[in-house]
Amino acid sequence: MARVPLSVKYKMMLVHTIVIMIPIIAVQWLAFQTLSSKLYDNVVESNLNILDEASNSLIFLNLNALQLEDKGNDQVQQFIFYGLANTAMGKDSDVIISNHSGQTLFSTNKHLATKHLHEQIFTSKDGKGSFTVDYLHVKRVVFYSYNAFADWYIIVYTPESSIMEKLSYIHHLMGILMLSSGIMCVVLIIILSIYYSGPIILLNRKMRQYATGKIDMMRPSRRQDEVEELEGYFEDIVVRLKESVNREYEMKMKSDKAKLLALQAQINPHFLHNALETINSIALIHRVPLISELARSLSQMFRYNIVNEEKLVTIDDELHHIENYLKVQLIRFDQAIQTKIDIDPNVRSSRTIKFVLQPIVENSIVHGFRNMDKKGFINITGYCERGRVIINVRDSGEGMTEQGVQQMNDKLGNLDMSLSLEQNSQESAGNNRAYENGIGIYNVNNRIKLAFGEQYGLTYRAMEEGLLVIIILPYQPEG
Repeated sequence: MARVPLSVKYKMMLVHTIVIMIPIIAVQWLAFQTLSSKLYDNVVESNLNILDEASNSLIFLNLNALQLEDKGNDQVQQFIFYGLANTAMGKDSDVIISNHSGQTLFSTNKHLATKHLHEQIFTSKDGKGSFTVDYLHVKRVVFYSYNAFADWYIIVYTPESSIMEKLSYIHHLMGILMLSSGIMCVVLIIILSIYYSGPIILLNRKMRQYATGKIDMMRPSRRQDEVEELEGYFEDIVVRLKESVNREYEMKMKSDKAKLLALQAQINPHFLHNALETINSIALIHRVPLISELARSLSQMFRYNIVNEEKLVTIDDELHHIENYLKVQLIRFDQAIQTKIDIDPNVRSSRTIKFVLQPIVENSIVHGFRNMDKKGFINITGYCERGRVIINVRDSGEGMTEQGVQQMNDKLGNLDMSLSLEQNSQESAGNNRAYENGIGIYNVNNRIKLAFGEQYGLTYRAMEEGLLVIIILPYQPEG
């Protein structure tokens, strides 16, 4: 059976109850006990003072021990004693007057008059005091006071419940106070628990939503504590996650579009390849070598284009393709461009991705020589160096400024897919040597980095005449 986790809100309520509510209730209970004891002592002291005043009143009325037998004073005597017993000392109280030897002179309770009085009364040094006894299964408080002038003791038996009745309003008040404090503590605990646990619960709820794929921004918090800092960190993660998801989606869309374009591009080359072979055959039959060479070169180019794009090719294959491309362009430009290819034989067997050279050479022809009225040249050289293949493509075209070369190299130094497939034509016009119809220099650079690593790719270098493009590839011979 899976264990149900206890919410942090209830954990904080429990902690606050232990830390706040229990100590407050304990302090209130101790204060209540102390106050009750103090009030009880005050009531006892008050009753003893009443006894002293009653004793003095009796002396003032000359109701001494000898006059107690005077029946004419009996009604006055009973009025004073019963009033003392039932009014001042509390209801159900009994009064006894005794001399120093313990002989009962008067009693409101005949049964008590026959009882032996406690020795504690007659041995007290203070002459007055109180103590508790059990009489007829009722707990009673005995008050006594000695009058030296009359030489008698006034003794009062008062049920303890009568004294406690005087304190009942205090008990009720303390009960209301404790109940009110308890309610206030509960409300305070709930408020504090919600205040401290609310952001954590909200953060947990947001994390659960993110786990299900729902990504929304959090409401800004005004708390200035670790929870707010944690929310900030989490929000940063969410922002980066959303950006990553958007980038991945855009890259997928571009990839799907590129695959679709590649699929569409493969349809025409098959047809054109066959058509060009037919033209080549007709040209040979009619002895037109220029048309035959043009048709054969174009046919070989389309055939190379049909080869599986994901398959690595040799640099020798790339060179054959660029030779066919240059034949077509030289016929087009009436041999106005001289070309030279000098590649180390060891380099030719190294493997690479397709269409590395053509975009660079085409960029030189289309943009480098478009405004020139004299013959130009394109030299392609290649060699091995420390496990790398270095291919230099140099032309004598218009070239670029140092600032333009620096901007190009800054962009080529980072893998940026946004520059690969759909480079804006206006931006390309600013760097007229940076773009080639269809594939583009940035695309070549990114494809090399994706295939072999960030340390490989293209680098531009300005020359006194024209431009130099350096292609760096890993040396990967066949076999």
